[in-house]
Amino acid sequence: MKFFSRQQKLSYARNGPNSPTSSQIAIPPRSSHTPPPSEIARLPRPEPIPQAPREPQIIQDRYIDGDKLLAMCQKRYGIENCRLKYKNERYYLQAPELIGEDILQQCETYSKS
Repeated sequence: MKFFSRQQKLSYARNGPNSPTSSQIAIPPRSSHTPPPSEIARLPRPEPIPQAPREPQIIQDRYIDGDKLLAMCQKRYGIENCRLKYKNERYYLQAPELIGEDILQQCETYSKS
């Protein structure tokens, strides 16, 4: 008397008597091939996409030309990556990185003495 496993019985019930069992089906081994470091170094690396910070940079107590500031940021980071909003005598600038003092001085319309 031949005993069948539960899996063999289910396979027989689904596919008929001539269906191959799991032991007869060749399953290729999983490949965990990682290329050697020399090949990894030659692969092209994607350019990082600049991400806008979550909190906008607040610029206050300055006379800033908003159009000039926005144009400089868009030229530097791209049109989609910069936003500028003016509210309650403050500029809220959202850009991939904080804007330095040198750029803000270039955008001033009136310098305090």
